[in-house]
Amino acid sequence: CMQDSVVRVRDRFAAVDLELARFASSSGLACPPGCGACCLSPEVEATVLEMGPMADALVAEGRADATLAALEVAPSPGPCVMYQPDPDDPRRGRCSAYAVRPLLCRVFAFGTRRERSGRVALVSCRTMRAVDPDAMSIVEGNDVLLATAPVMSDHAHALGTDFPGHDAHALPINEALRAA
Repeated sequence: CMQDSVVRVRDRFAAVDLELARFASSSGLACPPGCGACCLSPEVEATVLEMGPMADALVAEGRADATLAALEVAPSPGPCVMYQPDPDDPRRGRCSAYAVRPLLCRVFAFGTRRERSGRVALVSCRTMRAVDPDAMSIVEGNDVLLATAPVMSDHAHALGTDFPGHDAHALPINEALRAA
């Protein structure tokens, strides 16, 4: 049942959010207020499964038709159609579907990867590095703290385990939303 999968993906996202909140609190790292750098990147991808909660919310809020119309004219790959730029500075803005954003959008600022040794390495965005390079260096040098950071591939794998047989192929974010 589609509704069951949406609920289960939302539950997975809630677990990711708790892990992110703990890591953000202990590391002191945070996205710069109003930053839209990742939302404007045409390289952001998600799976159709991850976009299910967003599609469900858009239908429930009566925004599905308008979003589909925006998706029809949006470039793909291109900036996310859910991004609402600030009228004074289009590089600043917010997500109009933040609560139901996909996995990459949740963990991007605190991006980490597991190295072959098992160590977690921080691979966060350039904007965060530019805003607070000292904090980034401190976190990067603290293996104990890094071990508590959410690892995108671990959560993506968990989604695959939760939904065996789903298409785990990532698409440009607008294509994934259209398909959802």
